[in-house]
Amino acid sequence: MKSLVSIFQNRRVFSSFIFACVTCSLMALNYSPSAGAQSVLKTDAAPLLTLDSKSMLAPESTAMTEDQVIAAAIKSSRQLRALSTHAEIATYRLKSSGMIENPELRISDVSTRYYTDEFDELRVGLRFRLPKLGELSERKQQARVDLGQVKVDEIRYRQEMIAQVRKDLADVLLADQLVELAQKKSAKADERLHIIEQLVDQGERSIINMTKAKIWCAESKNDLARARQNQKLARQALAKQTGIDATALFIHNELPQLTKDLDALINVALDLRPELEFVGHQIELARQQKQFETLKLIPWFNFVEISYHSEKPGDEDWGEFITGINLPLFDWNLGNIKATQLAVKNQEAESAAAKELIEQEVRAAHLVFQDLWLDWTTFRASA
Repeated sequence: MKSLVSIFQNRRVFSSFIFACVTCSLMALNYSPSAGAQSVLKTDAAPLLTLDSKSMLAPESTAMTEDQVIAAAIKSSRQLRALSTHAEIATYRLKSSGMIENPELRISDVSTRYYTDEFDELRVGLRFRLPKLGELSERKQQARVDLGQVKVDEIRYRQEMIAQVRKDLADVLLADQLVELAQKKSAKADERLHIIEQLVDQGERSIINMTKAKIWCAESKNDLARARQNQKLARQALAKQTGIDATALFIHNELPQLTKDLDALINVALDLRPELEFVGHQIELARQQKQFETLKLIPWFNFVEISYHSEKPGDEDWGEFITGINLPLFDWNLGNIKATQLAVKNQEAESAAAKELIEQEVRAAHLVFQDLWLDWTTFRASA
């Protein structure tokens, strides 16, 4: 406990520790470093980072901000690129959905007598397969739902990745500052041991005091080695996540401050979270499917064919019109109609449930943030 208290005697170290914890609570707001998010969170940045070995690091002019680290992580993420490609594919499929099928060219009454005898007759026509009532709009809405699902997956993964990168960056800042403190502690232990050795030679201290000083010096060196190992692991994890160099310098960010109250934060989350828009597409799809199944009770054309018939001898030519009509005599489609009615009600209930879940997540995140902010302000007041 004493060593833990000594660690947090540095304000910047405790700030990095709280910053890493606060990062996890921002996911409920669908936070990303953008103009909209800056209206919710206010941060002050300053290049306060000092590390154990300047020779290990890139020049200070290349120090990276948090936004730059996040941008590098987004650029290097293969999974995010794959999800973006899926979204692009779904977008193109949406453009091609809801279209009438191309007509069929029909040629008939062709026989081998054209080669052995002479041409006697030929029939050429176009057959159109007409869509069912409500079919095209239902297909279009289904494509919108498919696109919405892909976008939700992409945004969720992107935000989770951003939160993880921010936490990894905070871990690196904390590890760097712990190494700095461990170096100072080890230097003080060496200096103390040197002084006690001189006092022992002069008879002012006993050998027991020198033994204790040696033990404290060894513990300090062990703490320094452990801190350096943790620093190396933290930087390797961030480098793997972002693709940046493991020895890069980073600009230290102070703790973010909320500029909106809880109700305003809930409204921001309801506007930014993609789930509600996706549920809205699902509700509209359920309504389109209900309409499509109900319209099946109306007699409607299966196909329409327009053809031209030429026959010789006699030079008799004429046109023809053929169509087929679906008559709902036996299957009244009552089961599907009832199922789609229930689907509409269920989707509306899911929309309300999604809003409640988002509100609960924001309230929980806000409570965590307030507790951490209180711990920080209390520590700063007493330090």
